[in-house]
Amino acid sequence: MGTPTDKTVHLGRIIRLAGAFCAFCIGSGFASGQEVLQFFTSHGLYSFGALAICLVLFMWFGSTIMAAGHRLRLASSSDIFSYYCGPLLGRVFEFVVPLFLFCVFVIMVSGSGAMLEQHYQMPRAVGAGIMAVVATLTVAFGLNRLVQVIGLIGPVIIALSILVGVLGILHGTVGFDGVEAATAGLNLPKAADNLALTGLLYAAFMVFGSAPFFAAMGTEAPTRRDALLGGLTGGFFLIVAATIMSTGMLCNIVTVYDKQLPALAMAGGTSALLGNGFAVILF
Repeated sequence: MGTPTDKTVHLGRIIRLAGAFCAFCIGSGFASGQEVLQFFTSHGLYSFGALAICLVLFMWFGSTIMAAGHRLRLASSSDIFSYYCGPLLGRVFEFVVPLFLFCVFVIMVSGSGAMLEQHYQMPRAVGAGIMAVVATLTVAFGLNRLVQVIGLIGPVIIALSILVGVLGILHGTVGFDGVEAATAGLNLPKAADNLALTGLLYAAFMVFGSAPFFAAMGTEAPTRRDALLGGLTGGFFLIVAATIMSTGMLCNIVTVYDKQLPALAMAGGTSALLGNGFAVILF
């Protein structure tokens, strides 16, 4: 078969890396639509400006960190912070990031409980408890197995998010010409009022906790080019999915803005079968 070189491109591996990239970034906040609603949809038609900023930043961050991970072969993936920020600030990040990820874990558990409560009318504590146990068990599989599993799930989540968004656009109750009027009277939560700051904040908070994982994935890539293209592809499709989902919610803003899981509400409103399928994949 030969030895992989930096000129060799492994399409299957790139897709798995991109899928793992997307799946790692897509937590309960993104897939449920709440994150997309607060960062982008709440800005109305101006949201496309913030999404464009995120597209550039995600593709740059992802490809740069994965390629660096492949080149450096770090003993610990968290060493990526010391490489970019120096030993002192790097050590601070190594301490802060696990705390940050624990907060993300809490959000994920809470989102699971909210999903089962909203879609299946189950007690929130049941869904939260199941997710806490399952998430803890996944640690036993190790990074390689985790990348393989979520690398397969990632493209499915992206495809379903795009499908839900497209159907939301096609069956929306609000047209593009009525978006500004529809959002004017709604109390929509915003991560930031400034569009540039919104795009920067979203990319920063997503990459901050993901950097060690991206570096570790780059280390596992057969070639630097695979790592680079995996990051570029993952960042591209993640923001494309966010853009389509946000557009779909804009077209249904009156019915989804006050839901804990607006994307799931949009999916269920389009088709009961799609809503149930999306709920399972989301969980």
